[in-house]
Amino acid sequence: MGDTIRNAIRNAGFNWRPYVLRGYFDSRLLLAQDERLIPRDYRSFFMGHVGDIEHRYTLNKGRLPDDMIESMRNAYEKSAKFLETEKKGLSEEELKEKLEEHQKSLDRQFREQMLLMVGFTKEEIESQNLLEKTTEEIQRIVRDRLSGSILRPEDIDKQVQRDKEEFSKKTNGARQKIIPVNLLEKYLEADFEFMAMLGNDKAIIRLP
Repeated sequence: MGDTIRNAIRNAGFNWRPYVLRGYFDSRLLLAQDERLIPRDYRSFFMGHVGDIEHRYTLNKGRLPDDMIESMRNAYEKSAKFLETEKKGLSEEELKEKLEEHQKSLDRQFREQMLLMVGFTKEEIESQNLLEKTTEEIQRIVRDRLSGSILRPEDIDKQVQRDKEEFSKKTNGARQKIIPVNLLEKYLEADFEFMAMLGNDKAIIRLP
């Protein structure tokens, strides 16, 4: 066996002794042990050292219990990334984690775009931790911004002035407008007249 391994190493262009693979195996499993992927006793057993598992192996007349074999197999599989020199495909669990991370990233991007489209700045989004809110909360915030209930004061003034200039060019019913109740005071200050209250916190105003 030693000659077979030695020839394979030589054919690969290296002058290592076969024992170097044992040292590599030991040191890499030590890293896996530090990451709590494999217990110390399992690592010792794989190296052929006498220990608790070796004692149990002897007591069972040459065979470990099936549940321990399965446990050791799972530990070795988790540690394989420290032993393999070639990058393998993602495991099912790793793929699931990657997909979840990707979905969270897409959700955050979508929320940010929704908020930017209704007038929030990146600074406001960050300072108010808006991206940490639930989807339902984001939808409510967007509806409120679109209805004008949380417009910035300067934006409200600009909107009222635009409406006044536009409505002054119109006649009759075209000079009426439905607005959120919380903006009623601003429109009255701009010479609009209150006409009636509607449901859902809305009011009708008109420009005389």
